[in-house]
This record gives sequence, C-alpha cells and structure tokens, in this order.
Amino acid sequence: MRKTIAILALAASAICGAAAVAQAEANRPLTVVELFTSQGCSSCPPADAFLAELAARDDVIAVAYHITYWDYIGWKDPFATDWGTERQYSYARVLGRGYPYTPQMVVVAADLEQPLWVGRAMDAVGARFTVFMSHDHIVPYGDDYVGSGERHPMEFLVEILKSRGWGTKRIGVEMDDYYYTARWHAILTAGLPDATFSDAFLAVNHARMKKSDREIEYLMQAGEIAGQAMQAAFDAARPGVRQCDAIAELYRVTTAGTPAHGGTFPCKPPNAMAGEYCSAPHLSWTDAPLKQDEMFYVELGGVRHRYHAPLSRCQWLGRPPQAMLDLSEVIAEGLNAVLEAVKPGVVLEELAAVWTAVIARHGIEKDSRIGYPVGIGYPPTWGELTCSMRKGDRTVMEPNMTFHCIPALWMADYGLVISESFAVTETGARTFADFPRKLFHLG
Repeated sequence: MRKTIAILALAASAICGAAAVAQAEANRPLTVVELFTSQGCSSCPPADAFLAELAARDDVIAVAYHITYWDYIGWKDPFATDWGTERQYSYARVLGRGYPYTPQMVVVAADLEQPLWVGRAMDAVGARFTVFMSHDHIVPYGDDYVGSGERHPMEFLVEILKSRGWGTKRIGVEMDDYYYTARWHAILTAGLPDATFSDAFLAVNHARMKKSDREIEYLMQAGEIAGQAMQAAFDAARPGVRQCDAIAELYRVTTAGTPAHGGTFPCKPPNAMAGEYCSAPHLSWTDAPLKQDEMFYVELGGVRHRYHAPLSRCQWLGRPPQAMLDLSEVIAEGLNAVLEAVKPGVVLEELAAVWTAVIARHGIEKDSRIGYPVGIGYPPTWGELTCSMRKGDRTVMEPNMTFHCIPALWMADYGLVISESFAVTETGARTFADFPRKLFHLG
C-alpha cells in the first residue's frame, strides 16, 4: 500500500485548543502529520511505528485515519471509517492524480487447486457469472483504486500475495504481454523484494495449444459463422456501395451468428481493404464507395464463446484479369497442399516447405510466415503467439492443435489471400469453415 502522509502547517488556534495556542504564542508552528492506514495492510505497521515516533515530538500533531478499502482482504479493521477513507479520496482529487483503467489479474499458484481472480469490486459480480473458480477465489479491490493517484491495484495484489505467504516465492509474470505494463512490474518488484521474478510469457498459451473436444466444437461453430459472414459481405459488396455498409453486413452475421449458434464481437476488427489499399496488410475499411474493377479483401473471425475461427477471401468487383485468376489458383493449390500434409508428428517448418515448393514451381517467392495457432481470443489478437508456420519452427503438430493457415501474396498494387482455420486430427486437417477456396468475382 502506498501510505499517504499529508504535512500541513496550520495556525495553532485551528488545531487543538490551549496546547496549540501556547505553541503559537511561542511562535513555534505545529506540523500536522496524517497517516492513512489499516490493520488489514501488511506493509502498514512500519508506517504506524514511524507515526508513533513523530507523535512523541512536541512540534508534531500525529493523526491516524483507518481506511476501509483494505477490508476486502478478509480482516475488517474495527477502527476504519468511511469519512477517513473519503478524506484520503479528497487529497487525491485535490492533487488531480488518477489512472484511466481498472486492472484485473489472475494468480495461478502451485499450492492452490483454483486460480485467484483479482479485480475491481463491481466487476467481481460479473466474474461470479463468467469464471469457473469458486466465489472464495474471486478477490475484489475497492473502487478507491480506480482513477486514483494515491494507490494502484498492483499494490493491492502485493498485499494479497504477502497475506498468503507467497512474498518469498518464485513468481512468473508475463513480461511481454500486451497488458502487463512497466508500472505493474515496478510496483510488484518493489513491493515483493524477497520474491524471485521469472518471465512466464506465453506459459498459459503453450498449455492451451491442444484443445479439448468442447473447444473444437466451439471452433467448428465459429467457422460456420465465419463462412456466413464472408458470404454476407460479398453479397453486399457492389460498385457504388460504401465499404462500411458491406462490412456492416459482415458484423450483422458475426454478431447474430446462425439460428443454432449465436455470435459475438471479435477480438479485433476485420482487415477489410479495397482497391490499392489491398497491397497493404492489416488496414481497415473506409466510407468510400467500392468501385468497378477493384479488389475487396476481407480477413475476418467468426466467434463462438470467444473462440475465433479466422477466414480470408478476396472478391474482384468485375471480371478479373487472367493473371489474377491464375495467381489465385496458385494460392489455392498451395493451401490445399499444406492442408493435405497436416498430420500429427509433422513439424511446422515442413508445412512451410510444402507451400514454398508449390509457389516456387510457378516462379513465386514469399518470405513471411503462412500460419499461426488460434483458439480463444481477446483484444488485440486471436493468435496464440506460440509458434508459426515458417522455416526454422520445429513445433510438432499434435491432435487437437488448431491453426490459421493464411498464405497471402502481396503484389505491387494488390494483395490476394485464401485462408483456412483447422484442427489437427489423426487423419489430417479438419477445417472449421466450408467456403470455396477461390477468388470471388462479379464478372
């Protein structure tokens, strides 16, 4: 906990009666020291002891305010008051400090059967509906940590770890994760000086590369949604139609899903480009109208219970040049060859070599990866980040691993892609979507 000590020089008559008046008459100003503390805070006793030392001085008035937000740990401080907590809030408001986010953390400990969820108190209600852990493993922090310059949720986590005897343990943290910030790490390491910290980035992702049968079922349902969403976008895409209106039809399907399986929002927006923008991967649509004889490139994700099945296709708004049709057939040939090579025991670089051999026969080179693992996804990516289909990756395929193979080719003025998401089975690749592997066109 960050102890807030406010030091104020006040006129003696405004503080404590006759004793203070006597001090003021002697032209000796008094200093008021306010400590905000709690019996539930394991790092507060040193501050309490220091306040006691200050209280022994005749030029100091020492005041301790016991606050309420540490009561969430389990020990309710009998001296804590709401007005003491509000007084500390008022200092934060006057100082104008705050943070625009409310972190959530999951603690996975070797001596716990279930992880701990740690998050904002009002979000703990939602956690009770959405996490598998029992309610006593949902640990909320008070709202005074939200938008506060005086305290930080990671300080709360420090106290949780100390209270459970983990302050001297080896602690793995995801050093390269999108949401584990430098400030988080600084607070944890400063608050737990006796712990040993290790980089555990992607440890959970590696553990979940092999999916359960239920997870495969969700991915198959997501693949069905993906195919219908792609069809909806292509049905809407016509010269004169705004790009955003075509994508709105895509979103309608990814949100509504199918009559049997509802959808939800994806972890990131579709990559949807038109015209010359198709030569740049990972851009988004605009409100410009689609034009005759230009490419419409779409990479989307069908989603079921947060499980993502990516799918990519292109549509030419007119009759495509023969060279473009020929190139699309090369991509389909290479993708089909990769899918036919999928089986347990195959390493990922072997799949990349299959693709390279196909396109090399047609005089084409591609130096970027052609795939990556997928599964459950949250912003900002549906990729699991653990491995890639490219030269040098010796990851061995096992049954129920799931991947997105996306062998796109980028020309000077357009890009072409045909992709499939699939599961590894004993008999080969099982694709999640059932959608033609070709360049779609209007002509």
